Amino acid sequence: MGENNKATNRSLTASNFGEDVIAGQVSDANSCILLGAGVGALGAGAALAAGAVCPVCVVVSPALVGLGLVRRLQLRGKAAAIRVLKN
Repeated sequence: MGENNKATNRSLTASNFGEDVIAGQVSDANSCILLGAGVGALGAGAALAAGAVCPVCVVVSPALVGLGLVRRLQLRGKAAAIRVLKN
């Protein structure tokens, strides 16, 4: 019974909480990248089918991919800082 309490206390430490938050934010950044790729694929498909490109697709697709990549880079720095502080 005491071992379970120790494991629970360890899982609630600030460093683990920070890692969990960053993992969730990385997932959100990956979603942005995938959404941007999906919009780009939709725009490319529409361009092939109709011969015209949606102006929103031209702007939104690279913006979403770029936002996701920038966010991933920022989170990589935060994760490295947490690992340094943890050790």
